[in-house]
Amino acid sequence: MGNEQKYRKPVIYLLLLTVILSTALLVFGDKLYLNSSVMWWTMGVISFLFLYGLMTIFVVDRKIQTANSRQIVSLYMLLKGGKILAFLFTIVIYMFVFKVEAKRFLLVAIALYFIYLLLDTLFLAMVEKNLKLEKSKENE
Repeated sequence: MGNEQKYRKPVIYLLLLTVILSTALLVFGDKLYLNSSVMWWTMGVISFLFLYGLMTIFVVDRKIQTANSRQIVSLYMLLKGGKILAFLFTIVIYMFVFKVEAKRFLLVAIALYFIYLLLDTLFLAMVEKNLKLEKSKENE
């Protein structure tokens, strides 16, 4: 499988998840939130999670050629740590600055984070599976 096609499936899943969540938010956002600015902040959270997911996929894909599996996992965990810190920073800014429907925003943002975390975990499992397959081919 070509290098450019190896991780096409996670990118498609990430994009599809983002489109579904964004569409659902635009359709049902007025029922979920009373204030439309909260809906746009939630769209920002979705966009942030999408872009960070894309960055993770491409950084890990680029590093996979030169690093061993332990370094890949360390890099992946570093990226996840950076993601949660940036995510929490965004939440704290919203909570202190706007305070409009803070509980709802927090619940929805955390739910979105866990949805994207599931997708990230599936991506890491796919990377590890590919590394094991490549290693078994080298040993033969």
